[in-house]
Amino acid sequence: MDFISSYLSTLNITLIAVVLLLTIISFYRGRSILYSIILAYFPAAILYASFPYKKQMLFFQNGADQLFYSNLIIFLIFFCLSFFGAIRIVHSGESRAGLHGFIDALVLSISVVLLTTALTFHILPYKDIYNLGTLVQSFLSSKMGYFVSTLVPVITIYWMTRRYQRGVL
Repeated sequence: MDFISSYLSTLNITLIAVVLLLTIISFYRGRSILYSIILAYFPAAILYASFPYKKQMLFFQNGADQLFYSNLIIFLIFFCLSFFGAIRIVHSGESRAGLHGFIDALVLSISVVLLTTALTFHILPYKDIYNLGTLVQSFLSSKMGYFVSTLVPVITIYWMTRRYQRGVL
């Protein structure tokens, strides 16, 4: 029972709600938004990691929480710039109907959530904002977890856009 309660914590329910919300958005509005979010993550992470003035631009520095959110603001600035560039490039945003469309939207939503966990576990200064259980959290904190969290979205976009180019909608 303790195992189940740890996985049904408020934050885990929030992650599930985010996946469902992104799935609904992708299903009804098209895949281009989630494609753009996934594609914008990579240049934003590289820009954030290589930004030489990060320490001078930290807005809040009193404690781990403020440091985390200050770094998050800097990352979000780079992410927004990357997102607006990616949304202009992405053209395969049509949504599919039925079960296939729902599965596409769900897989894309899970990919976005995986990138979010990669961001919070490896890019930004570490702050335990999840209560995912020891096993899941230790995997996502590892180098293999980071690799999987960034590779799955890339494979997802490759798989979906390849089908689109072949005319399989």
